[in-house]
Amino acid sequence: LSELGEEFVAKYGQRLVPAENKLLALHYATNPDATVIIIQKDTVIEEPIIINSKATAIAAESIIVVVEEGAEATIIEKATSTAHYKSQILQIYAQANSKITYCTLHDEKEGAHSFSTKRTEVLQDATVTWIDFALGKGFTQVQLRSHLREAGAAAQQYQAMVGTEAQQCDINSDAFHEQSNTASVMLAKGILTDKSRAMYRGTVRVEKNARSCSGHQRSDMLLV
Repeated sequence: LSELGEEFVAKYGQRLVPAENKLLALHYATNPDATVIIIQKDTVIEEPIIINSKATAIAAESIIVVVEEGAEATIIEKATSTAHYKSQILQIYAQANSKITYCTLHDEKEGAHSFSTKRTEVLQDATVTWIDFALGKGFTQVQLRSHLREAGAAAQQYQAMVGTEAQQCDINSDAFHEQSNTASVMLAKGILTDKSRAMYRGTVRVEKNARSCSGHQRSDMLLV
């Protein structure tokens, strides 16, 4: 991140995820740098971009994805952790007419604790699709929020959980409709066995002057 200059840092560094609470302040104090992925204008990447993330000790990582106008890509992150504490901040900036899918496979081992904050800014006629799949035997927390800031912006947010033994999963999924003619879909499904536990919360917020918006939310959980 530091290699991209002050202008880039000011525009993308912490704009969507400032140090607004103690956990985020600790994250930035531990690791102020970030991995940056830029999908250039009108570029269509057909093969998925693979990110392998493995934490074996206390870790803090940040990822910034900038999808320029008309670009398309899919990113698959395989996140494995045996660390007692792992923090992740992910920001996606989807410019006009772009499409991005970001899929994370969470695999926290027993005794591991993972805290993930994900936010996106979606501009005119752009679409962002989030997919989170929680496995493992540890603790997984995902705080996800999409800001639909221009007409035609859309967000699709999907979560799936398979809980076993003493696994714990905490997911908060929000979609903020800040302009008219925006759309969001939030779906969560899960299966819980043994002593596993899950918490899901979701918010669809439509601002006062945003009209003709579409928001759908549903969650289903099977207890075995």
